[in-house]
Amino acid sequence: MTRISARRRAAAVTATALAGALAFGIAAPAHAAGTDPIAPHPDAWGRYYVDAWATNTTANTSPETNAAIGLLTPMLDYWTPEVPPTAAFDASGRFIPDSVGTVKNATVLDANIADAARITAARTPEQAAAAYRYDRRNQNYSAVQGLGPWADAFRTGTNAGTTIPDEIPADATTVKYDDKGNANGAWADETSTYGPMVALVNQFRNSSASTNPSKAYYNYARPFRWSTDVQVLPTLIPAKQPDANALSDGGYPSGHTNAAYLATLALAYAAPERFQELLTSASDIGNSRIVAGMHSPGDVIGGRIMATAVAAAALNQPANADKMAAARTAAEALLATPGVGADAYADHAGNEKLYADRLTYGLPRVGDTTRPVVVPKGAEVLLASRLPYLTADQRRWVLQSTGLGSGYALLDDAEGWGRLNLYAAADGYSAFDTDVSVDMDAAQGGFSAADSWRNDIEGAGSLTKSGTGALTLTGDNTFTGGTTVNGGTLAAASADALGTGSVSVAGGTLTESATAPVQIGGDLTLAPTSTLELTVEGPAPALVVAGTASVDGTAKISFANGMVPSDDTVIATFGRVGAGTSFDAVQVDGLPAGYTPALRITDGALHLVNTTPAVGSLTAGTPAIGGTPVVGQTLTATPGAWTPTPVTFGYQWFRGAVAIAGATSADYTVGFADVGQTLSVEVTGSKSGYAPQTRTATASGIATAVVTLDDASVTAGDRVTVSGAGFAPGETVGIELRSTPVQVGTAVVGPTGAFIVSITIPVNIPAGSHTIVVTGASSAVTASAPLTVAAAPGIAALAATGGTAPLLLVPFLAAGLLLTGAAMVIVRRRMRRAPARGVVRWWTSRAGL
Repeated sequence: MTRISARRRAAAVTATALAGALAFGIAAPAHAAGTDPIAPHPDAWGRYYVDAWATNTTANTSPETNAAIGLLTPMLDYWTPEVPPTAAFDASGRFIPDSVGTVKNATVLDANIADAARITAARTPEQAAAAYRYDRRNQNYSAVQGLGPWADAFRTGTNAGTTIPDEIPADATTVKYDDKGNANGAWADETSTYGPMVALVNQFRNSSASTNPSKAYYNYARPFRWSTDVQVLPTLIPAKQPDANALSDGGYPSGHTNAAYLATLALAYAAPERFQELLTSASDIGNSRIVAGMHSPGDVIGGRIMATAVAAAALNQPANADKMAAARTAAEALLATPGVGADAYADHAGNEKLYADRLTYGLPRVGDTTRPVVVPKGAEVLLASRLPYLTADQRRWVLQSTGLGSGYALLDDAEGWGRLNLYAAADGYSAFDTDVSVDMDAAQGGFSAADSWRNDIEGAGSLTKSGTGALTLTGDNTFTGGTTVNGGTLAAASADALGTGSVSVAGGTLTESATAPVQIGGDLTLAPTSTLELTVEGPAPALVVAGTASVDGTAKISFANGMVPSDDTVIATFGRVGAGTSFDAVQVDGLPAGYTPALRITDGALHLVNTTPAVGSLTAGTPAIGGTPVVGQTLTATPGAWTPTPVTFGYQWFRGAVAIAGATSADYTVGFADVGQTLSVEVTGSKSGYAPQTRTATASGIATAVVTLDDASVTAGDRVTVSGAGFAPGETVGIELRSTPVQVGTAVVGPTGAFIVSITIPVNIPAGSHTIVVTGASSAVTASAPLTVAAAPGIAALAATGGTAPLLLVPFLAAGLLLTGAAMVIVRRRMRRAPARGVVRWWTSRAGL
């Protein structure tokens, strides 16, 4: 113990001296950079990784001599390695991890190992199988999965191969299997259809990318050496190094993670159309190292950080320019082929959260939280193919605006590699700290022709859109500098997409596709050469301008969700109207016959007016819906009395606020998709020479599922046939006898949402009133039917457990059952919010069972 303590004291002295150098190295460049938020900062030794990448060799064994070791020095805030290390072992021969270093921050490192233990304890069989495959396969091969529907075509076109099968070998717990690749002994062939992509991956992996020098320096043990609660995957025990080899088997940083991210970033540069999906795939591979018990979250973080810097270094080398261009061309050819199969990474929002969570793994945030984001030298090249229409400085601004806050464990390296969030950066700016001018050339194709910025954008800067391409803004934006459109198309896909400032369209098109009125916080100015495209989805205007509207040029109006405009429909509202405001041309799509459109600005609003002379006005009737909204039942719309006759009627049924495709006749049969929602119908009356009129009728109550019994009065021990409709096709429904729940059967729902099954009433069920309750396992749809049970012969009648109603209530209950058309009580369904016109609120109701 005395020997180890002395060693720790020596390590602490070394760490103190190094910390002083780091502090000096970080502070000096910040001063030199002045007020430029995107100026690069060197590391503590005056280096930039993209320049010093080749120093990462086994001959260079310290932060001073090796840029990769220097990159990862935030680890020294939590762990100080002994240099040189001398391992110690306990009486059983178990390696003592802190014999080769000093824990400086137990809060973080204890959480790091505890997280590893928790993740291994909670792993599923599917996660275990994937972790084994990721461990034993070449990481290049595994990274291909991020290409999604094009992964198989890539594997075929590059002869990519692996000798590690999808099914885990039965003897994997005792035999170590190594990946031999394809028939040529490679993971894929460079001399193949998509070979340039393979060559770029290989270049990244060969760019002084090894984690071994850093592992040897930091000597931070793998998690299973720190805690027996970390459970190494049994199938990977043969790959696990014994304690005697602990000094050559460090955990920080994770080599598998580093390799997976390197391959991924090469593929992402070549195929930026899959940029975020590929990044999510890489994070899965990295996370599998924790699932396997082979690495801790901190190890995985270190592997990602190092790979990011190595990838940028490779992309910045002029000698690699031809390989980069060839890989991009090959990827364009690959993505031009039809994609096949499902995309495991199609959920953008889910991917975004998963990736962000794995950037920090929730480790305690104990560092300084006030440090600004620093963008590493050369990091902008990582976005060069994803945001090709931006300048290098603009891509640096994107990285700066989307970077993580400071203070997270292991992320605060001097250059800023750890705090980059490439997933968020692929969605464009999240702040306009300066005025932003974007010039997109549609002729170049790809993202230069059309792109979307999905982040929420703040800041005092402005946006100017030029060129022929189309840019869509989807965030809840609050930038205040205003928006100018000089060419191409700028699309507002959310109510606040245009920020809070004024909007000027000097040329090109301003369009919107938001479900709520698009807000312009300042003025709107439309030049004669500009176009304003608005889509009206309901009674609310498509555009609301708080300031002065001075409009000219062309207006294009269309209608969504089957909406039929009235003779005077408000398209937009203005706080004030500029002098001489008018439109040179008007184009309106989706108008009924006989509607002659004109745009007029009156009373601070833009109106679409029908200028067709009308002989008279139709007097609309009051439509109604006959029938009960129960699955399988047919609802019938009646228009009511309209004059003067004859009048031609059109029908459009709605589920909530969304038009039901194809439901345009007077009759509509209720289906599973309607359960839990309100059905309505718009009836439009038309007559030559008269302006059309539209009226709406709403069905009585929400649509419900149904359960019926072939016999509502049985003897205990009898069989009863239960039928149901309105459940999710293919799901299993559970059948209970209540009020004290007794499971009496299950059934699998057919493709139409219906089922029929015979069940047996338990012989010991008390006589009296009961309820058969059917619940869908996946849909949560519930429906019920009353059942009266008589005691089985020879069994004394017991007190009823069903909901026996007081005598005075029986007539009312009977009347309720007659109104529903069958013996049933209905429905609870948990609904997700569906796209709708305006705002729709779903209410959950429960029938009294």
